[in-house]
Amino acid sequence: MEQTANRRPAHLEELDICRAIAALSVLLIHITAVPVSVMDKTSHLFRLFFALNRGLQYSVPLFLIMSALLEAYALKGKESFDFKRFYRKKIKRVLLPYLAWSVIYMGFNLGLTRFGYFQAMNEGAELLDIFLWGKAYYHLYFLVILMQFYLFLPLLFYGQKAGRLRPLPALLLSYGLQIAFYYGVGKQVYSSFPNIVMTFPWYFFILSGGFLLGFFYQEKEQEPWRRFRPLLLLVTLLSLLYYLRKCFRLEYVPGEEMGFYMPAWYLYTFGISGIWLGLSAILAGRGDGKLVKGLKQIGQYSYGIYLIHPMILTLHLKMLNRLPVPGSFFYALMILGLTISVLLFSLGAAYLLSSGRLAKYTAWLVGGK
Repeated sequence: MEQTANRRPAHLEELDICRAIAALSVLLIHITAVPVSVMDKTSHLFRLFFALNRGLQYSVPLFLIMSALLEAYALKGKESFDFKRFYRKKIKRVLLPYLAWSVIYMGFNLGLTRFGYFQAMNEGAELLDIFLWGKAYYHLYFLVILMQFYLFLPLLFYGQKAGRLRPLPALLLSYGLQIAFYYGVGKQVYSSFPNIVMTFPWYFFILSGGFLLGFFYQEKEQEPWRRFRPLLLLVTLLSLLYYLRKCFRLEYVPGEEMGFYMPAWYLYTFGISGIWLGLSAILAGRGDGKLVKGLKQIGQYSYGIYLIHPMILTLHLKMLNRLPVPGSFFYALMILGLTISVLLFSLGAAYLLSSGRLAKYTAWLVGGK
């Protein structure tokens, strides 16, 4: 086992490409939310933006899956979990940046005077809620979920070593546990505890599935994945179609029931993430063309792009508060231009923080050394 681990590549180039895809998807979710919030719901353009916005909801799960995959991949072949080394690294690369960006976005919000919960900032309970659940800005919950995963990672590691489950049975077991949690606990307590959606159990299937992918990555145990690939693709397609149909009905039909919305969401997000990982591996194996180089560069700074882009987007919208009439062709072009501009500014800011002249003081903000 140790010899196999030593032959494994230390760096997975396909993850750089897939991080770029995830970062671009997150960016598009937040930008398409702009026209979705103001356009006439009867227009075809609204339906297009709405379908795109909902169809890209795999983006944060994709980031989570890659994080879990990478941790499991690094743990393969190891007999024990190095608690001290692992958590020291995560405090530096995740916890400290999370706290810093929470403070930065709290100050940003105060400058904009937009969010009502800052009126209660002098109350200790409100401040605790902000830091505990990533509420300083709408995207920081990702880091809260990631930190919870790191706390549970030793259990997944030792559980997999003790159980020695095969990948597909383990994945099916994870999905079954996820659905049992959702209907038995999550759905029941959501009305009184909405923060349940920002907990590790809510994303258990996503994270444990990513862990399983990493644990069996580039191994003979992957053969069942290949054998059942057509079935997995079919399940992904059907769950995506059901999910999108349910999204439209929830938007347009008063009193529409949730039905199997969440079970379908889990299947579609995990399935689409697997497809993106596979396509990224194919691209990585075809050499460094312009597309691959560009994606790798975006992927290299994806952590910073994720953390910075909401601020860049908000500033853009403040300056472009007189966009053309929603629904016009020119409006769609403006949204495209907005996407490109926010991406370039976010990429530039992430580069300056991690590789600029002051990087030795600022790189830690975006997970650098």
